Amino acid sequence: MANVRATSKARPPAPFCASVQPWPPPHRLTFDAIRDSVVASGREFGVEFLVAINRDGNLIESTKGSRSNTGLSQKLHRALLDSTSQLTVHHNHPSGAPLTRWDLAFLALPGLTTIVAHSSNLGTTATSLARLSAGGREALDRAISWGGEYGAFLDLYDALDLPFSFDESIQEEIFRGLIDVAEANICNKLALFAAMNRSKLFVVDSDFAPPSLFGRADIQLGIDEMAVRIVRRFDATAGVT
Repeated sequence: MANVRATSKARPPAPFCASVQPWPPPHRLTFDAIRDSVVASGREFGVEFLVAINRDGNLIESTKGSRSNTGLSQKLHRALLDSTSQLTVHHNHPSGAPLTRWDLAFLALPGLTTIVAHSSNLGTTATSLARLSAGGREALDRAISWGGEYGAFLDLYDALDLPFSFDESIQEEIFRGLIDVAEANICNKLALFAAMNRSKLFVVDSDFAPPSLFGRADIQLGIDEMAVRIVRRFDATAGVT
């Protein structure tokens, strides 16, 4: 991936090993059982819960975090840096938000295959999940080879920091009372997900219902422009076109 660090504005620190509390996982480690467990626990305690499983469906880690962070145990940290782990990491978002750019940046770490956020707010639940395509993984492996795992993490965080060319039109919809701020935020996030898919570097899925304005021509054109910018930020030598 191209070195985009020089263009970064406000960047987070690299992932760190934070103190987390152990949390008993659900008895069954199916997708639905994990979703129901982290969502129910999130509603009860108002914090994030995490369940990480490997490709065989075996439990790797299960922890309780804070209101806006799962934390990161030493055990999970080691697994995320091991390319043989092939982890799927589930967690809940008590705020109801989809996957964040911080969540997505963890895909740069070689041990993570899929990141999943189960979002719950006001009694409704929606899920968003993402993984790298083969081309995206190759590009980030090249970035790791010269910048290390956390260099790649921060590069991916930066690569997804894209201005929305249709922000002004969305603001106008808010001022006219046609949508609220929450709907506008969902629209922006779904636009990023769509651009990631169109870049062919990611596979992103979400069952968040898009606001009605999402289908507008100017928004769809903006998504195409975002996809082009994502591709440009990845190293062309990785075979991504």
